[in-house]
Amino acid sequence: MIRLAALETATEICSVALMEDQRVVACREENIPRQHAVQLPVFVRDIIEKSGWNFGDLDAIAVSIGPGSFTGLRVGLSFAKGLAYSQGLPLVPVSTLEGFARSIPVQNSGLSTILYSHGNQIYSQDWEAKNQRWSVLNPPQIQSLEEWTNRRLPDIPVAYWFGRKKLEIPENSIPVTPSAIPIGKIAVEDYERKIVDAFDLTPEYIAAFHLN
Repeated sequence: MIRLAALETATEICSVALMEDQRVVACREENIPRQHAVQLPVFVRDIIEKSGWNFGDLDAIAVSIGPGSFTGLRVGLSFAKGLAYSQGLPLVPVSTLEGFARSIPVQNSGLSTILYSHGNQIYSQDWEAKNQRWSVLNPPQIQSLEEWTNRRLPDIPVAYWFGRKKLEIPENSIPVTPSAIPIGKIAVEDYERKIVDAFDLTPEYIAAFHLN
């Protein structure tokens, strides 16, 4: 049995979940732009207290590693590192876009995931069904929504999050809300990729710094 706390702060959503294997023990998530640094510790303390657990019950900390908001990722990873070091726990980094993919049932048609970045830019990544899971086809990249639209295969479903940004919704699309729950589920399944000493672990920003 694996118990872990999962953090997702790559977007406006601040999300924290406690997982016991694939079971969600507790979760708190809110759309709170620019408040992650203040609210993330509050969310973690809140769900720990309400679950009846303590930090000594945890086997690891899972954290969304990007791509996403520069500030949100930095806050999430910094807090995850501090919590991990203080409790002697390993970190399990999980791709933000893999969390998106995990939210969609596996199907043979494949899947694209896209996340709003800034301006008309999006992060994108493609997936295929393999061994009952989504398997990555290419590295995450940043490009304009127009460039991505011109290159995409229209029959492939799209899991997307644009937040408050008003962009043209892709055809054959499925909105997803960034959440710590799929991050935690992936971390439980891939627990062997845990990092005991995460001092040099950095977010996968993909793009240069931008205000968001």
